[in-house]
Amino acid sequence: MFVTSYYSALQKSIEEDRWHPVGMPAITKLFEGLKKRDIYFEPFFVQRNAAKDEFYRLKNTTFNVNVSIIKITKKIDIKYIRPFGRSYNSILLYRKIKKSCKDYDLIYVDRANLIVGAFFAFSGKRVVLRLHGVTDFYETFSRLIYKIMNPLKLLCLRAPFKYIICSEDGSPGKEFLQKYTRADRSVILLNGVDKHLKDKPLSRIKNDHLMPGGMSCFLFLSRLSKDKGIIDFIKVINEIQKNRKDFYVIIVGDGECRREVEEMIERYALENILLTGSVSHSNVYDYYLLSDVYISLNKLGNLSNTVLEAVNSVKCIITLGKSKKPLKDVSTYEFFGDSALYVDRDNIEESLFKVINCILDAPELLATKKKELERCKSKLMSWDERIEEEIILLESIRS
Repeated sequence: MFVTSYYSALQKSIEEDRWHPVGMPAITKLFEGLKKRDIYFEPFFVQRNAAKDEFYRLKNTTFNVNVSIIKITKKIDIKYIRPFGRSYNSILLYRKIKKSCKDYDLIYVDRANLIVGAFFAFSGKRVVLRLHGVTDFYETFSRLIYKIMNPLKLLCLRAPFKYIICSEDGSPGKEFLQKYTRADRSVILLNGVDKHLKDKPLSRIKNDHLMPGGMSCFLFLSRLSKDKGIIDFIKVINEIQKNRKDFYVIIVGDGECRREVEEMIERYALENILLTGSVSHSNVYDYYLLSDVYISLNKLGNLSNTVLEAVNSVKCIITLGKSKKPLKDVSTYEFFGDSALYVDRDNIEESLFKVINCILDAPELLATKKKELERCKSKLMSWDERIEEEIILLESIRS
């Protein structure tokens, strides 16, 4: 049984009963891998802060499984006791799921459903906790006020999980697991990539958007939110284009800052810039192939899926430097070493301005960094290999 958030990347696929997810490959590709191995599973998708409480089931013909959708409202929404309200909601959710679930061999929960998973673990069930990065979790739990306000979460992290699987995304997973959990076993896994690249990008993209040739192209592909650094990036592009226009920028993604980004592009009258919005995963590599440089300014960690895809495409990578206080991107630096170009995370705009200008002034640096980065490609696993590794791990627990 899976108990996970009702990810937006999955909602359309589930509700239309047509499998075309637009994200969350660590979950969606695991489902696909389980189907290939003929391992039966049932997902319980949880949507919090819904308009009303609902519990209903849908049939998914792709996997031939029942899918349970659980929507829950805020029960207690008063500022200073809100954390207790969330914990209370999780307890109600556990009771609801327990009534309707079968005697599963294994229960797999994500971070948002930590309390549900812990209650199952305390009751003697085999439970795997799945953490998709822990930067904000790690920092939040280090604050005394959070420990006081969230005692149940702190206790639940120390539940007897059979395994905790954490994504390697540049966040301090190893330190978090050592400090706050006591699972029988734990592992930190780098995500996979789709290794089969197209020979060349779709020419229609260049034609449709009148992209000029012969210019260095910078790609920013991420959710458009402040913690991903998109606002910093646009400000820097504005400053650079005041003096030069010998480069092109592609921004792929959507999010809460989409409107602000559009307004900034218009207000600054930026040229040679393409804002695509969301792009289906099957077409996303076209934009890697069109670009020379990939920009990752994720303030939470910079070994995300998109960064790994940029490595697979052998792009020059500009990202944030490591930090020990707070603990961020130490593992990112261990992965890249000196093959990436780094930005001072305490002075992003000024530092990024210098790095981009340096690349534009010295084309040989771009070629050198691409060549150095190619060595990192051998560290990548295909999604098929990565999912097979996780399924073998899950089967070892089940047996």
